[in-house]
Amino acid sequence: MSVRWPRLLTPTHLSQLIRSQKNPLKALDIFNEAKARYPSYRHNGPVYAAMIRVLGSSGRLAEMKEIVKQMKEDSCECQDSVLAGVIRTYGDAGLLDEAISLFKSLPEFNCVNYTESFNTLLEIMVKESKLETCYHFFCGELSWVGNQVADTFLEFTYACSLSDAPF
Repeated sequence: MSVRWPRLLTPTHLSQLIRSQKNPLKALDIFNEAKARYPSYRHNGPVYAAMIRVLGSSGRLAEMKEIVKQMKEDSCECQDSVLAGVIRTYGDAGLLDEAISLFKSLPEFNCVNYTESFNTLLEIMVKESKLETCYHFFCGELSWVGNQVADTFLEFTYACSLSDAPF
C-alpha cells in the first residue's frame, strides 16, 4: 500500500499513519521518510511515542532502541510513560541490563519526571527476584530521582521484609 502524503504534514497525521501500518518496518520507513519529504518538519513526543510503541509491541527491539536514541539526540520533550514503556518492553524481553542502562541515561532525555520509569524498573527487578540488585539500585539512584519515590520506598521495604533476601 502506497502512502498518500499530505501537502502539509502534522505530527498528528504522521502518528496516525504510523499506527495504521500493519508492518512495523513500513511504519519505520514512513517515520524516517517524513523528515526527508518535509525538511522543516520535526518529530514531536507523540510521534516518537507512536513509533516506539509500534516497534516495541512487535518485538523490533533493535529498531526501537535506535528511535529512543534519536529521540534523545533530538532533545525531544517526552513523557515518562514512554520511557517506562521502553523499560517494561526490555523487562518483558528479559533484557534487564538494557532496562537499567536506559534508566541510568534518563537525565540525558528532555523529560522532567522519572517516577514511572523508576517504579517500572523496580517492579521488574522484584518480579524477577533480583532483590539484592533492586536494593543496591534503589539506594544508588535515589539521589537524582528525588522525593517522588516515597511510596515506592515503602512498597520496596515491605517487599523486602516479606522475602528473606540478605542485603
